[in-house]
Amino acid sequence: MKIAVLGGGSIGLRHAQNAAAMNCAVTVYDPDSASLARAKALGLEAQPCRSAALAAADAAIVASPSRFHMVDAIDSVEHGCHVLIEKPMATSTSGMDTLLKTSDARGVRVFVAQNLRVHPAVKRAVEFIQQSRLGTLLWSRLIASSYLPSWRPGSDHRANYTSNPRTGGAIFDYVHELDLAWHLLGRYEVQACIARSTGTLGISAEDTADIVVRHDSGLISNIHVDYVSPIPERITSIAGTDGRIDIDIPGRRLRLLDNRGATVAYHGFGGEHADDYRTELVEFFAGINGTRASLLSDGTESNAILKQVLEARSLAKLPADDGRLSSPATEA
Repeated sequence: MKIAVLGGGSIGLRHAQNAAAMNCAVTVYDPDSASLARAKALGLEAQPCRSAALAAADAAIVASPSRFHMVDAIDSVEHGCHVLIEKPMATSTSGMDTLLKTSDARGVRVFVAQNLRVHPAVKRAVEFIQQSRLGTLLWSRLIASSYLPSWRPGSDHRANYTSNPRTGGAIFDYVHELDLAWHLLGRYEVQACIARSTGTLGISAEDTADIVVRHDSGLISNIHVDYVSPIPERITSIAGTDGRIDIDIPGRRLRLLDNRGATVAYHGFGGEHADDYRTELVEFFAGINGTRASLLSDGTESNAILKQVLEARSLAKLPADDGRLSSPATEA
């Protein structure tokens, strides 16, 4: 398979290397010459023209900055490419109808890279929930807490996409947790959201937020996200009448408790976060080849989740993206 990776940043190059290791012919597109040089240093083909990269591809991975996701995805499907879009799918719904209608007309698939869906502890939690091991579900709590300056050592967090109050911030960055609540517990509507910038990171985008959602079943999930905490935590807990599941995302383990608090199952899965990116590509290929249903969310489901993400931001009175489709710098 021929893959065009749109965006030569850290996540784009990670996807490119993984695809190359799976015997795909990979071309990295980026309008920035330094990014192209980094791709070439890794032994990857690099291309300064997006259209040229897409014209030779069967599928595209959109890993450009968030504000470019929609225009890159639309261009990809117009070239007849299946598409995997990095999170967040977009920062507004502008262009979404065009993307979904064009992909349907061209017979190509759109998926979004929400890799918590392929995390081994999450997959085991899905099994337990489907087996009704928790009894009647009562509540869930998802916490994603970290310290932004430690994400990319040597890079100034105040100068990257996270600092933009319209297209960055903790809610867009931790959209994984909003997707995970949907994936594990079903459709929901956001009921409330409070967010703020603490001022401790020197950015104007929100760096902490608390979101309350009500699932179609009536279950309520509380989602806390932040990147101001020096002590990191990323735990999802789901409680029912017969017990509770605790999913430790970075620890790659799951614990099942009974309704007396005793541990009845413990699973440590080993491996590392990088494994999930490789599994994510496997799921993408399965989805576009039709060999089986993909664990990844498709364009329609991802659009529904994005609308709830945007509703959360609206309820928190955060500034909205202006909805204008953005393009990278002029191509060669």
